[in-house]
Amino acid sequence: MIRVSRVIAVGGAVAALTLAGAAPAVADQPSLSVGTGTAVLTPAAGGGYAGQLAVRIRATGGDVSGVSVTIVQPAGLRFAGERNGQLHTCVPAPAVAPRALECYLPVTIAAGRHHDLSITLTSLAGPQRRSRFSEEGAVTVGSGSATATARFRALLVGTGPGVDPAPYRPATEPDLAVTAGPAAFVDNGDGTWSGRLPVTLNAATDAEHDEVGLTVTGLPAGSGVKVEGQPIGCMYGEWACRLDAVAQGARRTSTLLVWTTEPPLTGSPLTVAVVPVRALQPVADVNPVDNTTTTTVTIS
Repeated sequence: MIRVSRVIAVGGAVAALTLAGAAPAVADQPSLSVGTGTAVLTPAAGGGYAGQLAVRIRATGGDVSGVSVTIVQPAGLRFAGERNGQLHTCVPAPAVAPRALECYLPVTIAAGRHHDLSITLTSLAGPQRRSRFSEEGAVTVGSGSATATARFRALLVGTGPGVDPAPYRPATEPDLAVTAGPAAFVDNGDGTWSGRLPVTLNAATDAEHDEVGLTVTGLPAGSGVKVEGQPIGCMYGEWACRLDAVAQGARRTSTLLVWTTEPPLTGSPLTVAVVPVRALQPVADVNPVDNTTTTTVTIS
């Protein structure tokens, strides 16, 4: 059962009026209504927070086919899909709000029936003793000319008792640090060499970023690079490799896989540089000195 919080339905509801000796008027119900609960986020494996926002969409008039779902994300929270993959083609909707996303829900809801969603929200916030409520967000649903909006907050569950009276707001500037190496290469015996280069990232703040751009310089000419676990290799150019965003206080290690037909030199230096990226653009780091590190090549 979803506990519905504040619900606003738009569509021209007309209150019924009963007169003595006359039959009551028929209410003109809106076509849609939507309700939400509180999104409860708990600490996630690997850092940050994750949780679900329950959403119930009801067809209060006739049948409804094809529903737009617009989510206004509270500061510091990020939409991470619908748990069962029901929302399609989610794109930014800056005309609605700076942090809005508009998605499509390809379902038909019969008159008087409802449809439930479970929206995943994440945050790069670090753990805190007292729980924190986010600023207000919103979910707006629409079909044709009918729309309805429900507002919600998220609760970031703390490690101890009490609730912080101030709403949660993330830092404005990221603060990443990187360490790397050594780069261990193996002679494959067929004129090629392969290497593994561990890269560790730390984040001192919870400033929002989508991913982390990474470059390696000093590799033999023509080397290929891939992040272990990613389906395609890194591209050439600035910030060629992309790593997942890092939550405040988290420590995340990724391994770069390198292959080359040119022999690497033992002891030669490699430089690894990282930058936080948001909306495909680099974001200035508050302390860029530790965004670059140097390591050396070993061969076995």
